[in-house]
Amino acid sequence: MIKKKLFAGIAAASLIFSQLSVFAENAPTENEPVNEPDQVVIPSETETKFVLPKNVRATVITPSVDFLKENGEEGTAAEELDALYAQLSEIGLNTVYIKTVYEDKAYYNTDMNNTGEEDYIALALSRAMENGFRTYMVYDLNYALKNADKSTDKLDHVISDAHRFALKYKCDGILIDNYYGEKTSESYADYMRNGSGIGYDNWLYDSNEMYFSAVSEVIHITDNSIPVGILINDMWANSESKEEGSETKDSVQAFFDGFSDTKKYVEKGYADFCAVNAYGSTTSSTLPFENVTKWWNDLAEANGLILYVVHFNEYQGQNREGWAAVDQLLKQLTLSKDLSAFGGSVFHSCGSLLTDTAVTENITKFYGDQINEDTLFEGLKMQSPSKLSFVTYEPYVDFMGTFDENFEVKFNGMNVTRNSAGYFYFEEPLDIGMNTFTIEHKGTAFQYRIERQVITIKELDSSIAEGKSLTVNGGSRIEIACTAYEGANVTAALNGKTVALKESESKTDEDINSSYRRFVGYYTVPEGIIGQEQNLGTILVSSEYAGYKRSLYGASVKVLALPEPPKPIEPILGDQNSAGSGEVVGTMDPVHSNTENVQYIKVSKDYTNVFNGNTAGFDPTPDFSQLPAGTLDYLLASSGDYYITESGKRFKQTTVSSFSDTGLGENALVVKSTGTSGRYSYFKIKLDYKIGYKIDFVGNNYFSGGDGDFYLNNFTATHVYITFDNITSVTKLPSFEYNYVFSGGKWETVTVDGIPRFRMVLALRQPGVYSGCGATYDDEGDLLLKFKILTNSLQGMTIGIDPGHGYTRPGVFDPGSIGYIREVDANLAIAKEVERQLKALGANVVRLKTESEVAETEERPNILRPYGIDMFISIHSNKMKGVETARGTEAYYFTPYSQPLAAAVSAQIADYFTHNVYSDGADKNRGAKYSYYLVTKQQDFPSILVETAFVSNEEDALALANPEHQKNIAARIVKGIQSYISRSNIGTISSGASPTQTPEQTTPEASEEPPAVTTAESAAETTEPAVTTAEDATETEAVWENTSSYDYSVSPSDGGAVTPDIYEPSAA
Repeated sequence: MIKKKLFAGIAAASLIFSQLSVFAENAPTENEPVNEPDQVVIPSETETKFVLPKNVRATVITPSVDFLKENGEEGTAAEELDALYAQLSEIGLNTVYIKTVYEDKAYYNTDMNNTGEEDYIALALSRAMENGFRTYMVYDLNYALKNADKSTDKLDHVISDAHRFALKYKCDGILIDNYYGEKTSESYADYMRNGSGIGYDNWLYDSNEMYFSAVSEVIHITDNSIPVGILINDMWANSESKEEGSETKDSVQAFFDGFSDTKKYVEKGYADFCAVNAYGSTTSSTLPFENVTKWWNDLAEANGLILYVVHFNEYQGQNREGWAAVDQLLKQLTLSKDLSAFGGSVFHSCGSLLTDTAVTENITKFYGDQINEDTLFEGLKMQSPSKLSFVTYEPYVDFMGTFDENFEVKFNGMNVTRNSAGYFYFEEPLDIGMNTFTIEHKGTAFQYRIERQVITIKELDSSIAEGKSLTVNGGSRIEIACTAYEGANVTAALNGKTVALKESESKTDEDINSSYRRFVGYYTVPEGIIGQEQNLGTILVSSEYAGYKRSLYGASVKVLALPEPPKPIEPILGDQNSAGSGEVVGTMDPVHSNTENVQYIKVSKDYTNVFNGNTAGFDPTPDFSQLPAGTLDYLLASSGDYYITESGKRFKQTTVSSFSDTGLGENALVVKSTGTSGRYSYFKIKLDYKIGYKIDFVGNNYFSGGDGDFYLNNFTATHVYITFDNITSVTKLPSFEYNYVFSGGKWETVTVDGIPRFRMVLALRQPGVYSGCGATYDDEGDLLLKFKILTNSLQGMTIGIDPGHGYTRPGVFDPGSIGYIREVDANLAIAKEVERQLKALGANVVRLKTESEVAETEERPNILRPYGIDMFISIHSNKMKGVETARGTEAYYFTPYSQPLAAAVSAQIADYFTHNVYSDGADKNRGAKYSYYLVTKQQDFPSILVETAFVSNEEDALALANPEHQKNIAARIVKGIQSYISRSNIGTISSGASPTQTPEQTTPEASEEPPAVTTAESAAETTEPAVTTAEDATETEAVWENTSSYDYSVSPSDGGAVTPDIYEPSAA
């Protein structure tokens, strides 16, 4: 405070002297009145009277550079300035910063009488005001100090000069520049005269602060309507030098190299605003634009200052770090707007503005709000191709990506445009050999070198690859599959016979953007011969496409010898109607006694996929049930990557273990109870040994297609068969009164491959209504078969949603199909909307966070299973490479009971597109299709994969990218789910159980009214179903038992527990 008052006193005294000098320069004549000195009023404290603008669009004009280029008359200079200001006005500028010293020459003077040279600075100032510009004058402090008369004290001279400067040049602000101190012989001499004893460095810091603060104070005293600014030429200090410094690596630091504590100048209020020279680009390694401006912004805001950013526009396009990019200046302008203390931008070079038309055009667009700031920070981002140079076997290459729409993109010299979703997309045919393409954007050219080679067959399925040895049962059907060009002619030869391979309808994550397709054919091997193996040779697959041919050898194939006919097993099945509860009603001898040495396989984990043992190939079929951990089966042979078992099943070797032991011998099966718990009806089954089973449906009308023999037009099953392996006795089934899925059941025997087995035949309580079966072994070692109960209300239902693609492996983000949009973006947006809408209707929803969390494709249903989901829906978008006209909706199912869900969802989405998207109103419902996608193979709940529309069709794709359409497509998915669940007449679910009773036990009184069939077509089904499976060679007579038929009222669901413990009441 003492120093400040001292400066103020010195300034006031000097100011009086200065004004007296001005008075003397303007001495009156004899007849003019004299103004006495005591009329000069020096305020003791200045009260500022200005408002700093926050919309500054300025440039710096420099004498002899931007005006006064040639000496001339005042009139000529005035015209030159008017022309200059007109040009700046056209760009959209409203302010000029006028430099008054250039190359150590002053273009201003403080001669109040204007007796010397013409004052062109005053002219520049006046013409700027006349042209509607705000004006800021740059005051060069070191120039004033250097030009002080040796007989005059430097401080006095600077105060006088600054006072006259402010008095003469009435402007909107004065910016103090060139205020650093330096170690010179002259400054050292000054130090020795005036500051010896405090240290040379300290004296330099104090002197610089004294001069700066004195000039600031004088200007405020002279005219309190003029704000004083500080021009920041260098960072105060780097953080490596001072902890409070900026994250920069400035080669010159004001504090250390200029002996100027600019941070203190701001904090002590010596300046009202600051203008920061931002030399660095946004990517500068030493002076990154954001670090520079943010540090000064935070300091300015903390001290109530306005910040103006000085952009070095003359660097644009130069070979300086980050400045070569044509969007650099626009990025800086955009980033500056987000600074809290920001008052506007100053362009350092006026000349560059007027000569660099590209920069000028961008600035004009920016101030005219014609720049899309959302895309400005994007460069050319290619989704496809992902590499600049590569070899491909594809006939086409997809070019798909996005770019900054503020700058044009050229592909081989032709303009490329973005669609409304923000992407560009096109396919380019490839010539055989090297193809070259060039994409240019923002001054950078990307050259693609793509070599096309022709390989008509890419590879065989791993299950039949060369080097594998397949060992199969006689009569088995081998699946021969390969990846080949779409449209190729593919055949396979084995054992002197030729098989045609057809294109599969399904696609994997790897081939969705490919012209290759999976081809599948089937070869049935000869029947087995007793005691003699048959070597059929090696599979040879050949293909031809456009005159190109290729052949690949595959696995060798051997047919197992038939064993000697086994000793006949005569099953005995008693009268199930007269038998008591829990009484054994059927027996048969074991396949292997407990004294025989046999080979086993043991299932390693729950929900293991099982394949048909009489086939060989990669693809499963829905008629073989997923089995729980611990399941045992007799090992027959090893075949490639699989084991074949005596029960006619096939397991991947990686999913089971094998070992030797004696046979199972007797293995009794007792159904301990059946009933309902939570959202499941169940059977609790006691076994001596854990064995496998197979579930089939009776009443469906299957037909064959490109992906197999399990296509359906509707799920119409009336009965379910559960055929158990290696069972020697069964007991009478308990009452079905508490089972919501089945109304009754019976035991029968069936002979499969010459071996009798017990089969449980169950009547569906509602024909055509079934939602899957999951199986586990509980803590007591009992087999729990849990059947989902389909209710007709979303309340309490748990639905799993999978947005297709996304993070499929650690560090791998899969965008899905590439087209006019990225598939993954549409999938996620629609999935989120489905989630929101289902929750609003009372459903529980579990959505995979594929946008941020890894979920491997095959594991996605398994990830959601612990949540007790009632159905699984994987949301995708389609693509047909090379066929842009393909459009529409389809949904895929694997299990037959998922078909109605697929059909309902596909029909709803297609209907929306017909009436709200397609300009021609076309119906493009491609319908429900059978296939074997990784996410649809689960058998304990319905699961579908829906292809909402085609990203390769522009009309489809832009609808998928439109938020309003996304919302409505999601609504149609929800409506499809509602249509599907309306098949059921069950509203609420009550838990209850019917246990097996021993002769000493009595049946407990029912505490709940049992469920019953209420539809006319599903009324008490008691007729024995016909045997329809090919494997059923013989069956013995059986009698239906425990069929229940009760009326009950359907009421709105109050929800239910997801997966409670199985409820089993104790016997009375």
